[in-house]
Amino acid sequence: MYAATLQDEPAQWYFFEIYQDDAAYQKHRQSEHFQYYLQQTANMLRDKKIINIDPLFLRNQGGLYFD
Repeated sequence: MYAATLQDEPAQWYFFEIYQDDAAYQKHRQSEHFQYYLQQTANMLRDKKIINIDPLFLRNQGGLYFD
């Protein structure tokens, strides 16, 4: 999971989660801790959407490389 803000809108947060595949994502969605998270944060979200990507290369500032 990654969290980020825009420089000109520091109070607006964006959260990114990356899963190996749809099966891993669906397993996560069914987990007890995720269901609890949904209940606790429902009133904090303005918008939520899923964007499927097909990455050729993922890397973070720490130098971790995901193949």
